[in-house]
Amino acid sequence: MDYTQQIEEILDKIYDLPNSDAKVALLEEAIRIADSQSDIEQAFWLRKDLIDAATFSGNKLKALIHFTWCVTQVDKYAEVEKYNFTEEDILWEYKWVLDNVAAYPTISKQKIYELLEDMKRRYTKNGYNLRPYYKLYCNISMEMGEKEKAIHYYELMQKEKPDFNSDCKACDKNFEVDYYIFLKEYEKAISTAKPILDGKMKCAEIPHFTYSYLLFPLHTLGKHEEAMEIQQKGYRLISQSKEFVLALSRHIFFLSLVDVKKSLTIFKKHFLWGYETLQISNKFFYYLSSLVMLKKLSQENTKTITMQFPEIFSLYNENGKYEVATLINWFEQEVQTLAQAFDERNETEYYKKTIQEYLQYV
Repeated sequence: MDYTQQIEEILDKIYDLPNSDAKVALLEEAIRIADSQSDIEQAFWLRKDLIDAATFSGNKLKALIHFTWCVTQVDKYAEVEKYNFTEEDILWEYKWVLDNVAAYPTISKQKIYELLEDMKRRYTKNGYNLRPYYKLYCNISMEMGEKEKAIHYYELMQKEKPDFNSDCKACDKNFEVDYYIFLKEYEKAISTAKPILDGKMKCAEIPHFTYSYLLFPLHTLGKHEEAMEIQQKGYRLISQSKEFVLALSRHIFFLSLVDVKKSLTIFKKHFLWGYETLQISNKFFYYLSSLVMLKKLSQENTKTITMQFPEIFSLYNENGKYEVATLINWFEQEVQTLAQAFDERNETEYYKKTIQEYLQYV
């Protein structure tokens, strides 16, 4: 069978598949076939499909790796007539990759800024405005805890009108909500979210993330019924995809404050996603929220829990019974180690302070 037929058979299999590990694995198989035949153009478009599937199935590190390959090929061959791809074909995916690059503490701050400037250069060269660049710079600044930079780039973003490469209205509105929560302007965040909460703005990831953002602000402002309502709505939206590990961590933290037994249930159901995710910032927040939940259980004199941890978990035992105190110690060590790695890379104390902020509610 000709290799192109092999690839077509794989593409037929994934046609109706949602973004998932299975879809990513099939696309990886197709890419291996194209690479083995040195079919650069086929490999390029297959990787574009994989970047999409990986980004929206919780496999963002794979998206980053394959995007890097695509950039290299664009720089080598975009001007070669026989190849039917151009620099414009990587601009949309550049946003997805940079949106997640700060999640890996092994990627240096210098490298992150180099990627931002490379994106800026390519967008300018191809005639697009810099709204996505400013938005990503703001987001990365928030992830690093650099408040003044975040404010600066948010203001620059707001001066640019959306164009072809800008995010959808729902995603932009959700970003505004996240920004105001970062500034701890909770009333402003809630009012900004109104079009999303009213169902007037939505997309593949919204209101999924928005609901999770608003749980703690609503709780802090004493709007408990609203918080519980969107917790139930939000959890139904995110419970089937490991793409939403970060959102799940917010549900665990919020429920630790109002219904620790329910928080434990969600923790048990989704622990493997938090444990296996390669998006390290998501792992940090999942572990930190879990730590709060375990400390709350300890305060209620819960000494042990029964749970089926995976065998690869360092504390695994066959009987499935675990001392809460032992788990607290494990999660404390993990969040401290991760916080140190991020703070050293970011040259801030943002993650250290985040631990302190979470634990003040215990």
